Order: sequence, then structure tokens, then C-alpha cells
Amino acid sequence: GGVSANNTYFDNAAASAVGPTTTSTYWDLEGPSVRPSGVSAYDWGINQAVAFHNAWKAKTNAKGSTLFGDIEPGNPGWSSTTQADRRDVLSGFLAQLNAFGVTPGIYISTINWDNYFGSAWTTLTPFVFWLAGTDCPSGCSGAQNEFNSSKTHITRGGYRVMIWQYATPGCTGQSQDLNITPYNGYLSGHWNPTT
Repeated sequence: GGVSANNTYFDNAAASAVGPTTTSTYWDLEGPSVRPSGVSAYDWGINQAVAFHNAWKAKTNAKGSTLFGDIEPGNPGWSSTTQADRRDVLSGFLAQLNAFGVTPGIYISTINWDNYFGSAWTTLTPFVFWLAGTDCPSGCSGAQNEFNSSKTHITRGGYRVMIWQYATPGCTGQSQDLNITPYNGYLSGHWNPTT
């Protein structure tokens, strides 16, 4: 994350098994309070997108064209900053990935989005919304049906949820977010941002 790549968690075997067009990757996006002196918040977002894109290009199997920025409290720099600066970081990040010709995505919970950017703010650059930190109701069955009926109506930044990461019934907390249910919208190696 930030401007330093870490391939520790990249699973080459899994990426090889599914193929490059269905392999995605993520980057821990850092907030504006940790940007270098003299660098604007917008340019800090750009700098992180450049580092992310370079790391992505260096991996043989990481050729799926959706690149996700991960935004959560564990990533430095998001607290104790202005909403305008936080929006600028994200705007620069999304715009630069889009300029590279890849599909930008954001992995975030609705609570964190609302706290950092405001629930009504809409981004200028389309992105794929991967919803994190959502519990499947206890005892629910058919997670795909649950997702289709309720989660795809959630929007942030002007875009609907395309991937729902949820906790299994009876589990709580983001540490238990082990299941991923995609909404239909995956086309030719990338997710399609949907309003």
C-alpha cells in the first residue's frame, strides 16, 4: 500500500489456476495525513495509483483489469484529516487508474465510506464497488439470493455494489468476512461499474 508494493499475499498458484483475466488485485490505499510534505492530496492518490499499476504490471498472473483500492481504518492516514482531502486522495487514485486503461475498484464498508467521504458524495471517475464488513443475517440461506435482493441496491460514490463480502451466519466482525458473492457484471476480465 501507499507507494510500496507487497506481494506477500499474492497467491501465484490460485492466479495460475484461474487465469489472468479472472485475477484481480488490491492495494491498501493510504489517506492524506501520511502524504509526503509538499504533495497535494490529489497527487498522493495519483502517486499510489502509479505504484499500484507498476506492481500489477510486474506480476505475470495479475492481468485481470480491475484493480481494487482497499480503504479501511487499519490503513494509515484516513483519520484526523479533512473530508475534502480524503475525497481528493480517492479522486486522484481513481482518475489515474482510469487513465492507465484499467477499471478502478474500491473495497470499503458503507460505514467507512460515510465517515471518510460522506454518503452523498459522487466520484467523477466510475469504479467497481466491493462492499466489505457486511453480515449475512443469522440463519440466512442462499447468500446469492440475499445479495441480489438487498445488497445491490446499496450505492456509494454513485455506484452500486457489485461484490458483497459477508460473514457466515453466526460469525461477527470483519475478521470473519470470508465469503464473497459477486453480482452478475463481470465481463472479459473486469467488473463493470454500475450506477
